[in-house]
Amino acid sequence: MAHVLMVGLGQLGSPLSEKLLALGHQVSAIRRGSEAPAGVHLLQQDLLRVPVVQLPSEPVDLIYIIVTPAARNALAYEEAFITLPQRVLSAVAAQQPKIPPVIFVSSTAVYGDGAQVVDEDSPTDATTFNGQALIRAEQQIQQMAPATVVRFSGIYGPTRRGRVALAKRLLTHPQEAPVARWSSRIHSDDVVGLLLHLGQRWLAHDAPPAVVVGSDQEPVVNVELLNWLAEQQGEHLGLAWQQAQGRPVRSRYIEEGHYLLQYPSFREGYSLS
Repeated sequence: MAHVLMVGLGQLGSPLSEKLLALGHQVSAIRRGSEAPAGVHLLQQDLLRVPVVQLPSEPVDLIYIIVTPAARNALAYEEAFITLPQRVLSAVAAQQPKIPPVIFVSSTAVYGDGAQVVDEDSPTDATTFNGQALIRAEQQIQQMAPATVVRFSGIYGPTRRGRVALAKRLLTHPQEAPVARWSSRIHSDDVVGLLLHLGQRWLAHDAPPAVVVGSDQEPVVNVELLNWLAEQQGEHLGLAWQQAQGRPVRSRYIEEGHYLLQYPSFREGYSLS
């Protein structure tokens, strides 16, 4: 049995902690809120405000950092992805002989706009504030500890139904149709599954790569996805496009068979009920 520390316990961290508990691991978690799955040792605190970070008394064997900025601006991203991890990992380093492996949830926002497909080996050339903050966060964490950063593309699932709602709205408001862009996605169940898989590798002393991309096997242009979602509801949008902006994402790690997707395509993952 290993002791896992979850930094963040939201829509991804909570189901992940439940799966870790089911495997017999001890799970401690830090979050601002007061709710946690049964069996999780919760250390409720605001890591950006407390003078001293409170950690579990027993050493930890693996750390997940799954955090969300409080707002979409440069300061909030700096606090969530630079300041917060640095405070946690520094506190862990002061409490036990060495910092254990860290799995950090990042984003494909680290890749800038371009025309080429991106994967784990592509340069991180983002010019946006959010992408640049994540690049710095990845570098900082990998300098402080053995780590795997997981760059997820767009996450969808039962609690993330924005595209479904947009397809329905466009039936009566076609003027709101978005500009055609490549949309690479991954189901939230596969996000949790991939994170669990990578954690199991670290705990088995089978270190996964330093960078893993989390994305399904069917990138799609967003307007094609919206057309398909409307068709599944017996409607016709007929959104047209000629050239898509952005770049598709591929995961070599998943393509090589290291993790088997539950939903390899959006056509299998979207539920309209």
